[in-house]
Amino acid sequence: MVKLIKEFANSKTDEIAKLQQVQDVIRDHLLCIYYWRNVPCVNHWMGEIVGFLPVMRKLKGTHKLLSEKLIYEYLFTDWADRFTYDVYAYVDKLMVKEHNLPEITDVDVHNVYNFLEEFYTTICHKLATDGSILKSFLYDYIEKLLEKYPYTI
Repeated sequence: MVKLIKEFANSKTDEIAKLQQVQDVIRDHLLCIYYWRNVPCVNHWMGEIVGFLPVMRKLKGTHKLLSEKLIYEYLFTDWADRFTYDVYAYVDKLMVKEHNLPEITDVDVHNVYNFLEEFYTTICHKLATDGSILKSFLYDYIEKLLEKYPYTI
């Protein structure tokens, strides 16, 4: 019984670690897509998100996936609480990292936050219920969110 409890705890820790390892990369790529949706590398950024989204495995001894609440916490809430303060630094960092991007002077905090929050709410639900995200769904969903939350200066 003790072995089963340890295996469960280790499998839960492993799933959380997967989320923590990719949260910054996914956030940065979503910001790139949001602010620079008309540049040629948007499909590359979408592909990177697909590649970095983890495939969730069932927790040992439970045959259940990590809960939606925990996935949301480690993919989004972990950094979202300070987002309105950090978004300017994130955008500045991206403009330095990704060469030749047009300069962003107004980050439209409200719409980008809503875009990210809705993205993560849906993605976390799908990861908790299905364990993975289809590429076609992700591409279509991001396009839908970009229409719903336009970048306005």
